[in-house]
Amino acid sequence: MPFGGSPPYNDCMAGLIKDKEAWREFLIISSLLLVALGMALLSSVVLSQSHIVLSKVLAGMPLLIAILVSIVFVPRLVRRVQWQGGPWPSLGIMKEGSVYLATILIIAMAALNTGNNLLFLILAMLFSAIVASGVISRLSLKGISVSLQIPDHPSAGDPVTFRVALKNHNRNSQKGIGSK
Repeated sequence: MPFGGSPPYNDCMAGLIKDKEAWREFLIISSLLLVALGMALLSSVVLSQSHIVLSKVLAGMPLLIAILVSIVFVPRLVRRVQWQGGPWPSLGIMKEGSVYLATILIIAMAALNTGNNLLFLILAMLFSAIVASGVISRLSLKGISVSLQIPDHPSAGDPVTFRVALKNHNRNSQKGIGSK
């Protein structure tokens, strides 16, 4: 096997290698991130020459570039990947998630403003919690199917009873999955 993986993985990788538009976007992303790295390094040099305002501007620009890349380019690249595990999970942000993201933004700004390594460590831990939550959620729901049974001829205005069934196809039973 040329890529060292299973045949579906190899088919997906072969398709990505032939996708010139994906490679073009990947090179744009790489170039933007290299520019961001250069600006971050230049920020340190400018700060050592006591140009504090310019240093802060140069330190904030890589964050803006990273946000631009993550909003504009990454979703397009993700849509090109052929997911073998069923449809892509839909994601939504709840009120608590918005508070969490606002906290991350505040800590990110504080870390950039102060240059405190402990704040960057806390920021990395907060981001890793988001990733871990997504992975654990996906793994805990893997193998669970939902079926909905609707009556054959429901009439408008009449009460209708639906039947929802959850089935766990995993050998290792997942506990704690219920309905409201």
